[in-house]
Amino acid sequence: LCALEVSRNLMAVGSKDGIITIYDCTSGQKVANLRGHKASICKLGLVNYNGKKYLTSGSDHGCCSIVLWDTTTWNMRMKIEYHKAAVTAIVDLLDNRSLVSGSYDKTINVYNLNEEGKMLFNLPVNKTSVTAVLLTCNGNKLITCGLDDTVSVYQIMRGASRQVETMFLEREIQNNTMICSIVASMLNPELVFLGTKDGKIKLINIERGEAYKIYNVCNNAVIEMVVVERQTKPGTHELR
Repeated sequence: LCALEVSRNLMAVGSKDGIITIYDCTSGQKVANLRGHKASICKLGLVNYNGKKYLTSGSDHGCCSIVLWDTTTWNMRMKIEYHKAAVTAIVDLLDNRSLVSGSYDKTINVYNLNEEGKMLFNLPVNKTSVTAVLLTCNGNKLITCGLDDTVSVYQIMRGASRQVETMFLEREIQNNTMICSIVASMLNPELVFLGTKDGKIKLINIERGEAYKIYNVCNNAVIEMVVVERQTKPGTHELR
């Protein structure tokens, strides 16, 4: 159901049976089978915590949990259980402590990994299910999307060592169709790419709340994107 490059030589694949399989990309051989969920794997991610890299996984309705896996031993490090529906997003907040997740249960939760995944706070309840969450490239804003075609922009307030303290809703941007996927620009923290249900990729300026460019890419929903950017000159972007 989902896949993620863990490192240059390792790939994680999440399946419908709740098992995550780790593959060696060079040999094609299985490295490990990770069992910690009781439902389909919906989302995979990576988080850096206490100087180590962990694989994160989120599961579907019937389990609705988040698990952190040690990428050295492949042992389960911790399990977080707050959501009541499928986990659709897991994002590292880049402070060596905090993790955020979104779910079809209309909630977005922030956790303290130093306290075994205890919830720090949650963002105001969404009007509808959360489909995607991302952090801008400078780590200052959290962007969320839902089934109601809305992009929400949250300002992140950080304290000492840039640790996340709280967030507040800065603005909402209305889109004219459902957003299925979202990717941050790595060149400009004001820009994000939206993959929509009607087969478009939209480059949105989150400060102005407007579309910078629109690409017609297919006839179906854009559920995954890999974006390669090149800045040919200041203020311009080339998408590949």
